[in-house]
Amino acid sequence: MAFNTGSIEKLTSALSNVLKASDGAAADKAVAPAIMEVIRELQIVRELNERYYIAVAGSQGAGKTRLMRELYALDRTWLDDNEGRGEKMPVFIVEQEGIDVPQGVVQCIDPQTGHLYEKPLQPAEFRARITGWGDDSGKNELLPRLLVPSRHFNGSKVGFVLLPGYEIENEQNTAWQKLMRRTLRLALGTVVVTDAARLAESSQREIAEDLARTCLAMRKPMIVASKTENLTPVARADIAKRAAQVFGVPEHERNRIVTAGVGAAYVADWSAALIAGLGHYALRAADSTELRIDDLLDLLDVELPGLQELIESSLVDKELGNSVAERHRSVIVEHFDAAAKKYRRNYERELRTQTRLYANRARETARARYQQEEVGIGNKVRHLKNFLSLRSGAREEAHIRRIVDSWRDPGGEGVKSLLESDFGVLSRMTESHLEIDSPAADGRITDTSMLPLLGYKNGEVTSSDAASWTAPHVPAGLRRVLTLPRKDAAVPAAISHDEHEALQRVVELIPAITMEFVRINQAMIVSEPDLRARLDTLQASDKAAAAQKLGDAARNLRGQVELNDSLKRMLRAVGCILAVDVAIDGTVDTVPSLIDAIFGTATTAAGAGATASLIASGVLAAGFLLHSAIREVHQYDAARSGYINTVMDHLSNEHVAHQLEVFDQLMERIGERMHRALAAAYRLDVSAGFRDHLLRCLAAVERARLNLMSDVRDRQVLA
Repeated sequence: MAFNTGSIEKLTSALSNVLKASDGAAADKAVAPAIMEVIRELQIVRELNERYYIAVAGSQGAGKTRLMRELYALDRTWLDDNEGRGEKMPVFIVEQEGIDVPQGVVQCIDPQTGHLYEKPLQPAEFRARITGWGDDSGKNELLPRLLVPSRHFNGSKVGFVLLPGYEIENEQNTAWQKLMRRTLRLALGTVVVTDAARLAESSQREIAEDLARTCLAMRKPMIVASKTENLTPVARADIAKRAAQVFGVPEHERNRIVTAGVGAAYVADWSAALIAGLGHYALRAADSTELRIDDLLDLLDVELPGLQELIESSLVDKELGNSVAERHRSVIVEHFDAAAKKYRRNYERELRTQTRLYANRARETARARYQQEEVGIGNKVRHLKNFLSLRSGAREEAHIRRIVDSWRDPGGEGVKSLLESDFGVLSRMTESHLEIDSPAADGRITDTSMLPLLGYKNGEVTSSDAASWTAPHVPAGLRRVLTLPRKDAAVPAAISHDEHEALQRVVELIPAITMEFVRINQAMIVSEPDLRARLDTLQASDKAAAAQKLGDAARNLRGQVELNDSLKRMLRAVGCILAVDVAIDGTVDTVPSLIDAIFGTATTAAGAGATASLIASGVLAAGFLLHSAIREVHQYDAARSGYINTVMDHLSNEHVAHQLEVFDQLMERIGERMHRALAAAYRLDVSAGFRDHLLRCLAAVERARLNLMSDVRDRQVLA
């Protein structure tokens, strides 16, 4: 089961920002290498997630490098034997179409920008990197890849990862041994390399037992006995028998054992047997999902929090920024963060529940079509293929189209689209957080006008008179904590103690009011089928066109809502959050003018309002999300009906992750502006800016960590 590559990317990006910020804040010297190590581990997870990798493992000098060289008819230019300690880093070997000579590259991170890029290496540089990993010359490098001409997998997304030799961990080797074990556990296929001498040693059995216990549980690895080219067939058979005893291979699985060596004819023979065995036993890799999940959870739940604690401790040790004013600002920001976390927890729970219900309906529709169109007389067996050659031919493309069509139109009783499902989720959130009673909260989404659909009826919102967001002081408080001082404006008065107390309660409303703006956007589309149809025709990348259509739709509503005072109060609060000038200055006081200002700004600017409007339109979560999610699903389940389950689960998880990402983006942008506005209000010195930026970057890491952890736990449940 594939992890969410997008979530891994976002966590990597957040850590890259921390790497940059830690330099400005003069954090402890141990921080940067620790960050790099976690980024490297995440990038390896991502690489292993994006294609089907077969790990090549074994003890030092067993012949792993030699095996890979013979498999791809390489000379010693790129991969050279080393009877002692060879590679210190996993080396990803990938078949690349369109090349006729090997190419070496290394993935790097730019310490100034935090961007990832690939750097080409000459053969000597490549060999030096993989055997001398950890030297200062490679401190910004993440992982090496050797691109080789296509030979065994015919364009399939399959590759090998050559691992450092197995050793008992000690102080000198713990870094790469730990990385070796993690890579071995996360890879979906396994080759264990040994030789006759090692099979005769008792230490080999200990290694085999340790590998089985720590890395290969529930696996069926291929066992390769190397260096047998000069032996007779009888001697090779004896070695295979010994390997079966040492590695516990039952009689009926003896095709998992291959004897290998050099020589063109011999290589052709054993390489065919090895690839065939991998194709057969690769299906068993699905059983290793639990191990992969546990290992990634260990990284997210233990290592990464430890890194965060190290960074925060380094700031405390340097005693940066401990003024009373900064503590006051921190208290207000903490109230905002706590409210955002509470809203997010409830929002995620509702999203997962409703998206799974939607996915279950889509799943049943796709299964019914599959049964009708694919499972007929003579079809079932004919359509199955060997795992390693399962690619998207005509039948696979037709199968994916069925799944996509079913996802977009799940049929049955219930909401008609994923947008309606999301609107119902936000309506339930609005009911619980803002006391606005919308019929959509109970699943009653009918072809009605926008205001009744939202819960704004007869000119008023159906909520308690004591609803806190309607209080007159709320817009003033929002302006205070979110408005950046203008260069030509007078310096605002310092925040008093009483105002400080009130602002703590005001900022707790920001997450719910912000998402109410998203819900208003969604209501425009749900209540106007023509608008939804026009948006559905847009490409996912056509954000400007989507924004324009949303702005036009909002302005078309002006005549319907002139007398709605509650909506006016809501829009004024939204305008303060989105930093719309007329709402902040109070220069307009009618609903149509507010709609013109807020939606005109929100759908054209690159700020929080633009993000909220576009996600509400569904444009960013439609075709692009489907394409990205299906592309990332490993096709290791060759049974088509099983593939339906895999893709539907993945689409469901991707959708939830995407919605939460937008919420996190909104809260991050609002939080950044709050920091700056409060810095001015509390007269904070700019010297605290570096530390402030680092703390915000750490907060972004925590959000990204929780997103990825949530996705991984979802897979834990499904596994």
